[in-house]
Amino acid sequence: MGIPRLTTTLQPYADLCVLQDEAVVIDGPALAYHIIHVCRINGVVQPSYRLVGETTLAWLDELSSHQVVVQAIYFDGYLPTSKREIRMGRLMRNSAQIGRLFSDNPLGCPRSQIAAVGGQNHGLNRFKSVCLDVFKAGDPGTKPFADPSFFVPAVVDALRSSDRYRKLVRLVPGEADAVCARHVAEHGGLVLTSDSDLLVYDLEAGKVAFFRDLHRGADSAILCSSFTPRSICGQLGLLPSTGILRVAYELKHAPQATLPQLSRACEQPAADLLDFLEFYKQYQHDKEDEDFRNLGHEFLPRLTALDPRLSELVVQLYSPSIKWHSNSAARVFLPVLIENLDRGSAWQQSTPIRRLAYTLLKMGSVRPSMPILEHRRVQNVAQKGRLVETAPAAEAQQYIDEVLNVIERLKDLTCVAGRYYWPLVGLALDMGECQRQGKQSHAWHMFQQRYKQSLAWASKISWDIVHFFAQVQAALYSLRMLRQVLSIVREGATKYHLPSNAKQLWSAMLHFPSLSSFPDIDDILNLLLGSRQVGFVREFGELMRLHVPSTSELGGSVKVAAGSGMDEDIRKLAAKPISNKANMFGPLSID
Repeated sequence: MGIPRLTTTLQPYADLCVLQDEAVVIDGPALAYHIIHVCRINGVVQPSYRLVGETTLAWLDELSSHQVVVQAIYFDGYLPTSKREIRMGRLMRNSAQIGRLFSDNPLGCPRSQIAAVGGQNHGLNRFKSVCLDVFKAGDPGTKPFADPSFFVPAVVDALRSSDRYRKLVRLVPGEADAVCARHVAEHGGLVLTSDSDLLVYDLEAGKVAFFRDLHRGADSAILCSSFTPRSICGQLGLLPSTGILRVAYELKHAPQATLPQLSRACEQPAADLLDFLEFYKQYQHDKEDEDFRNLGHEFLPRLTALDPRLSELVVQLYSPSIKWHSNSAARVFLPVLIENLDRGSAWQQSTPIRRLAYTLLKMGSVRPSMPILEHRRVQNVAQKGRLVETAPAAEAQQYIDEVLNVIERLKDLTCVAGRYYWPLVGLALDMGECQRQGKQSHAWHMFQQRYKQSLAWASKISWDIVHFFAQVQAALYSLRMLRQVLSIVREGATKYHLPSNAKQLWSAMLHFPSLSSFPDIDDILNLLLGSRQVGFVREFGELMRLHVPSTSELGGSVKVAAGSGMDEDIRKLAAKPISNKANMFGPLSID
């Protein structure tokens, strides 16, 4: 997040050096963003999750070949409430970007904005291989409207799947930058980050380098600009432990000030001492941020294997060290998806899956009555979020039976490739619920359309297909959340009175795929184009007991046009509860 202009202001005091024979710790979220940047510098605008993971490992391999020893890679496992407004602002900007993409392209989403590169080589428009120069310098030629929705957990997944780097991954119950700072303050070394906040902490003899400055020299050496805060303080005549912190504070209040002006301000007492002390507290080392084991609950040490978004929810529900008010709520910040904004949120139809995950998670919580709010499309930083009410144990058990039934039935599906199995499980849960509620399922409707083969190479993709793809992503990510919740609560099934079939569901989901195996838009186009040719609609409909239309009822070809501008009521989301008293797991009102 950082202090604007701090790095630029201190740049004259940085040392250009060769990154070699150095012990480093890495700011994990910053690494993930840098990997996306690396892909784009190499001409890959929207990398697949597989390519993101492969590029991460290749980047680390290259670093290691220069005798750089990576001691740890830290990821945020929980962000404090003090960061909520900043997070909401980021989500609001991301939502606005999707809004601009949608309104600027009423005839469909440009393929370049959504088509992934470097996947599993079974799509329709895939490069067979992608070879990236992981230390290439420069700026990307184009910047898309949105980053891949799940690229940070995709990086975490890739690291955890690597025998070489698995042991370096640290998911911490706080901000990664703070733990990186503490690490180098205690052990020395250099932090690789993109966050200027690292310059503000007291690093003792530690150093900071920024991803943006890494580049190859003429002899293939890796060069960087290295900042040593205590050395810079000495050159500026500032206190070694707090000098940069004071510069950052003054710069925050006078963003256009020059370094000499800032230095003179630092010679005087702070104009607002209480405000300065609040700023000062943000950059003090807190050991409780370093390890989940310090948080007390038996579940917490197992959180290092979770997706960062889910670990954050578990910390909110289970950590006895976090103080909450009676009106506090646990919050889940779901990533923004590229979707049709004339429709409800693509996250909507998979809410019952996440509700089950939240229900199971709260059964052993020290805060079982704490409400859970989801943030999806964000229109303003004050938006309250959507309440997702958890269900009684009996209803949870009934829904688990339904999920198990779908999982078992779809094993008999023979007319499509096995890689579509889990996406179809998620979509089938949506379709079944919609049918029981007498509502039309957008996913089932899309399967019943006739598609022209030109869809495979069209420069624009209809927004209805894009929305269908977003629903697939949301369903798979929701199933991923459910699977990870089961991984941490299953051992306490008896103690926490979990439904008796929870362990059976865990067994059924044991081999749920990683993010790198999630389908991309080309896979979805392939599924839609091929499903009618192989009798998928009839076989799938009969297996799931859905209404299968006759030949005369089947829809016509999907047109390129995908509707005009956004519905104002959908753009201005209301923060109201999403519950269904008759069936906690039924489909819910649109956002």
